[in-house]
Amino acid sequence: MKTAKIKKIIFLTMTLMFCSCSTYIPPKYDLTGYDKKYLSFDMEVYWKEGIKDGEIKIDGLVKNIYIYDIFRLEITARAFSGEKKVAEETYYFYPRELKRDEILPFTISLKGVSDKNVKIKFFYRYYANYDEDFSLQFGSF
Repeated sequence: MKTAKIKKIIFLTMTLMFCSCSTYIPPKYDLTGYDKKYLSFDMEVYWKEGIKDGEIKIDGLVKNIYIYDIFRLEITARAFSGEKKVAEETYYFYPRELKRDEILPFTISLKGVSDKNVKIKFFYRYYANYDEDFSLQFGSF
C-alpha cells in the first residue's frame, strides 16, 4: 500500500517536471496599441510614431504570418521631406529568427528631423525558408 502511494507521487512529480519543461509560451503583444499597420501575404507590421527634440521614435511589431522561418530580418525606416531623404535607420533582428505566427518588437530612432511633415517609408528584407529552399525576399510600404 505504501509502495503504491510512493510510486504514484513519483509518477505525478515526474509528469509535472517533464510537461512544464516542454512548453514555451511566447510573449503576448497588444496589437491595438499601434495606430498604423501594414498587411502583406508574408508579414504584418504594426507601429506608432512619436517626434520629440528633432527625433522620430518608431516603436513597432513584426508578425510572420506565412513563411516557415524568416532569417536575417531587417527593417529600414527612411524619413523624406518632399523628395529629399533626411534620415534613415535600420533595425536588425538577427541572429534571431522569426517563426510562423511569432511576433517580435523593434524600435527605430530617426535623428536630425526638424520638419514635422516628413513622410516615413519602410523597406524590409529577409531570407525565407521555404522547405529548405532559402531565398531573399523584400518589400516596402
